[in-house]
Amino acid sequence: MAHPGPPPRDPKLNDSLPGDGAIEAPFIFRKNGFYYLFTSFDYCCRGPQSTYKIMVGRSKSVTGPFVDRAGVALDQGGGTPVLVGDKNWFGLGHNSVYTFDNQDYLVFHGYDAADKGHSKLRIEKLTWDAAGWPVVQP
Repeated sequence: MAHPGPPPRDPKLNDSLPGDGAIEAPFIFRKNGFYYLFTSFDYCCRGPQSTYKIMVGRSKSVTGPFVDRAGVALDQGGGTPVLVGDKNWFGLGHNSVYTFDNQDYLVFHGYDAADKGHSKLRIEKLTWDAAGWPVVQP
């Protein structure tokens, strides 16, 4: 599923206002010679109106540039989806990645549709596809 990333943010906006280009919560994880930059796009903290999603790009250098699966730089609107909200979880984001006993895990929060959109901690197993991109196991 392609995602064009959030629209450009109006540089005249005050830094406290995300505007249309809401991106936050960067987290870098090293795996198999790549640095993966996970970020959260769109809006958190709005319960059922949350549109949060976890996106990723990668680079051979910790300083970037980070690009998505299609080769588009994250700072140019790129981003490969890792996990997006659905009818059960309105928004998912602010993640980190950890390895325990040779298994990688995605740790994040989501807004639970079954509980009026309240935020809940989620931990899911993370694997990597043949091209080296992160995949959340159902």
